[in-house]
Amino acid sequence: MNTKSKMLNKWMLGAALSVTTLFSNASVITDYDTLITGADMTGLKVTLNTSGGTETLDWAMLTSTLNTVIGGGINPTQDNIVANEGFSGGVSGSDWSLVQQGFTGGDYDLPNIYGLWTFVYSGSDILESLVLDAFGTDLVFDTQLTSAFAPNNSGVGREFVAFEAALDGISTDVSATYLDQVASDELYRKVSIDFNQQAPEFSFLIDVDKAVNVSEPSMLLVFLSGLALVVRRKYNAK
Repeated sequence: MNTKSKMLNKWMLGAALSVTTLFSNASVITDYDTLITGADMTGLKVTLNTSGGTETLDWAMLTSTLNTVIGGGINPTQDNIVANEGFSGGVSGSDWSLVQQGFTGGDYDLPNIYGLWTFVYSGSDILESLVLDAFGTDLVFDTQLTSAFAPNNSGVGREFVAFEAALDGISTDVSATYLDQVASDELYRKVSIDFNQQAPEFSFLIDVDKAVNVSEPSMLLVFLSGLALVVRRKYNAK
């Protein structure tokens, strides 16, 4: 092997190692975990805006209860609590609270509704908005029921729907605005629940997914192949 070829090989090896290091730290979102409960939403920030001021709290896991099925079987430790209602999380402020339990996608077995977020307010100020902010986390709000076939694999989503305190009807006291869209998908980082009138206690459904970051080796291979071609042409031209 001549000196020029040795120098070329060393240069390409160094470049490949540098680029490999760069790309090993990069990732692209290609999939989502759609079975998220209140116990899985650490990092979510919740802000209540009222005529008296603003209070922002960090979401915390409250319960993580997995009941076991007695009697063995293939999977003796499966959860036998309907829709994972034993898993919950939430925040508790000076005069308000928000708690979510079970799979956020929600489910119905009327009169039971699973996956509910429940808001309770005991203050006297006028309620303005309740904001759920997932910025800086791997959480997203999935808004479309038909997204089961979306290329981002976000699964079935759900538009915001609110229920009266007694779960005896759909509530129009509040409405939701989705903000901070992820790419051009049906996914968002923030939801603002606006009070159309005082609603000191109500429940609602909002679907939350968790992004799964997967490395993109094909991007690296394409990059290195192109780099090798350019370098070889450069040296062969000398």
